[in-house]
Amino acid sequence: MGKPIAISVTTILILCIAVSVLPLSVGTRFSAVTDDNRDEGSVEDTKILQLAPLSPNSTNYVETTPDEFYGYIPPPVDLSHLSERPVDKSEVSALSLPSSFDWRDYGKVTPVKNQNPCGTCWIFGPTSVLESAVLIGESEAFDFSEQSVALCVDRSWTYLYKGVTDPCLAGGWGWLASEVFIKKGAVLESCNPYDTSGLRCDGSCVCDECPPIKNADGYRLVTNDGSQIDLIKNAIYNQGPVTMAFYYNSGGVYSVGPWGTIYDFYPCEVDANHMVSIVGWDDDVPHPDPDHTGTGAWIAKNSWGTGWGNNGFFYLAYDSSCVTEVAYLTYRDYDQHEELLYWDEAGFTDSVGYIDSSAWMASVFTAAQSGNLTHVDFWTTSSNARYEIRVWDGYFGSELARQTGGCQELGYYSIPLSAPVSLDADQQFTIGVKMITLGYGYPIPVESKYFGDVSPPIQSGVSFVRHTASDSWEDLAIYDWNACLRARIVGGVPDISVEPISFDVSLNQSDTWNDILEIGNDGNETLTYSITDNDSWLDENPKSGSVPPGEYDNITVTIDTTGLPVDEYYANITITNNDPDENPVMIPVHLSVSPPEDDEFDTGTGTYPSISGTHTGTITPIYDINVSRMYTYPCVGTGGHTESVHIWGNGVDENASWAGYSGDWHNITFSAPFTLKTGKTYNYEITTGSYPQIIHAASKPVTGGTIAWDSFVDVNGNEHSNWILAMRLE
Repeated sequence: MGKPIAISVTTILILCIAVSVLPLSVGTRFSAVTDDNRDEGSVEDTKILQLAPLSPNSTNYVETTPDEFYGYIPPPVDLSHLSERPVDKSEVSALSLPSSFDWRDYGKVTPVKNQNPCGTCWIFGPTSVLESAVLIGESEAFDFSEQSVALCVDRSWTYLYKGVTDPCLAGGWGWLASEVFIKKGAVLESCNPYDTSGLRCDGSCVCDECPPIKNADGYRLVTNDGSQIDLIKNAIYNQGPVTMAFYYNSGGVYSVGPWGTIYDFYPCEVDANHMVSIVGWDDDVPHPDPDHTGTGAWIAKNSWGTGWGNNGFFYLAYDSSCVTEVAYLTYRDYDQHEELLYWDEAGFTDSVGYIDSSAWMASVFTAAQSGNLTHVDFWTTSSNARYEIRVWDGYFGSELARQTGGCQELGYYSIPLSAPVSLDADQQFTIGVKMITLGYGYPIPVESKYFGDVSPPIQSGVSFVRHTASDSWEDLAIYDWNACLRARIVGGVPDISVEPISFDVSLNQSDTWNDILEIGNDGNETLTYSITDNDSWLDENPKSGSVPPGEYDNITVTIDTTGLPVDEYYANITITNNDPDENPVMIPVHLSVSPPEDDEFDTGTGTYPSISGTHTGTITPIYDINVSRMYTYPCVGTGGHTESVHIWGNGVDENASWAGYSGDWHNITFSAPFTLKTGKTYNYEITTGSYPQIIHAASKPVTGGTIAWDSFVDVNGNEHSNWILAMRLE
């Protein structure tokens, strides 16, 4: 079982480690700003940019050192205003939700892990939520690395990496971990396994270079108020598991009959110190605390191993335990061609404004490569926010795009532009966003410095703010702030698509088949390609080409089964191209060759007439041929016919003689049907009358196999080379 980290104040002072006290001391936080800047009531001039009041939870955490620490620290941003401005979800109703729900019943919860002995719950909670989000969205389970998150928080958060036991015992909060998923991406546990000894770096921690699998593109704070039960249920039911911070004390743990472990700390008037994820609820779970009436509990997934609680899970009673930071994550596939541009290395640490519900922020960027500006990202500082995005060329130059929308929850948003903006390499551009947070006077998210705790680099001339559109832009660098405003650019690359992705064809022998292979380009650069295959019966036309963005080429694929034995054939069409992610593209081709509907052996017509005489040679079928008669191709207007035929070999010995000029005298019929077997060679001796057709060849592939010449002696005793009788066995 993972145990709490109990550390006395004396130990903290001796070791100077970030365990029970996050190094966001009251004195150093206020050293970054003036008291007037934090006192909303003392400001009368709304044209002066103001910082929102300091988070009371963060202040309490510093002033009242917890006796036990599990890893969760209240975030520095003041979120108390959210209780007055709940998320606008009028459709949320307990009547529309079941009395119990559990994502485990649907196989959408990943296995319980163990953070012990580090205080890294603030990482394990969001990681579990992201894993479930992907499992729900794609039905594919990923085990993401908590170690990677612990080692890859931006180094501007200096408190995380300066002590002997950091970041193992430094602590954090949910959206701090989520910023790693946003900026770097989630990597696999197998690439960077959880190793607590590697989290005691003493200032020497190094972020891994593991390949990302997914990127978070959204962090949504559902509520900071655990009494919003229907709101939390709605998020779990519609979005998946959510994070939950709460106050943990062993005195709140109960073991109750069939329910097992129930946590019910009631009443609760302290700050949260632990973070888990909620995977469901049950309205019938009893409240074991004698002072806590009613029923109902969250089904929570802990990170203290399967030996704790109900195999690693537990119930947490509704409206107890100081529940806060209930949030979910959204995600997208990692795209190596996408670049996230930002100036706010630390991310969202403060809210600023003009004591008015609206204000503007802007950031100036330069595109490193040609591509498309596809998304504008930012944090919102309150629920039910509205935004107006503008994109300008250069440094607040001509307008390139404008878009409006809304954001229900406080959180991180990646807004897709309805029309991506094309950018050239080294092109400067500016993004401006007007934020509207009705009832809240600090609509702009910023990063700021708190000496000793977080110290992001502040660049001048890149991050700006203004009150209204008629005001001048003000450089945030004079305040030591950067706006939390970002740009996503997808580099110019081709993106090949093919349809269909395979061919499965059934043909008879000597058949020809055609179909279309479509090669498309879903990227934003021209696609070039060339095509090869590995078999003679397969062909493509054209063999090469180029496809502009958004266009496609039609390739004619041809299969010819002439001369192919009855069998199954496999080949690949290989498309070599300049898509860096999919090159080459292989199109498998399966061909099934069957005998023709009329299983005959047919040389086809000849080109020359022949004098009467005797032909000898061999026949090798490529499929079983059922023979009952033989047809001789005559020259036009003649009585060219066969007078006798003898076929023998491989168990066959059949003769037939001509019946004279009666009926269809071009056919000669055997007394009983017989079969020439696939791949066997048979001898023939055929004596003809005058003027049958002949083929000048020593050997010839024909319908049904191959016929070969041995000799031809005419009626006058003369020998002729390479004379094959034109005939058909059927």
